[in-house]
Amino acid sequence: MKELKDQDLGQEDFLQLADSVDAEGSVSHGHSHMIFLGINFYGNDFLLSKGNGGNAITGRDFIYLLEKYNPSLQWDEKSSEHFFIYSDESLRHAVFYPMLMSLSVRLDEAQDWGTGLSIWEIGQGLDYFFDVL
Repeated sequence: MKELKDQDLGQEDFLQLADSVDAEGSVSHGHSHMIFLGINFYGNDFLLSKGNGGNAITGRDFIYLLEKYNPSLQWDEKSSEHFFIYSDESLRHAVFYPMLMSLSVRLDEAQDWGTGLSIWEIGQGLDYFFDVL
């Protein structure tokens, strides 16, 4: 078995948290300081036409798609994320990308719960992302 480092969660940590997790998987506020909320600084370009999934996109890719297709941004309530639809070579795409509003929603949630933050792909986002941190 792999040796755990000090920062890794082990069996004892999960057992300690077990009494704080309800049937839906929600963690009580008493142990929320042990949890990190992951925030992505990258987006996803999903291929809708053939159902082949999606690919991660960087801030540079996002700006390129905005300039090329001039789409209308929409807000998805379920994911709390902005998205747009575009077609390229008769293939429809849906692009989801974090923006100030979605980052703000996630940061507010982390603050309400008292959790830490973990940023995925910190260098892949837009420069202004750091303004909300």
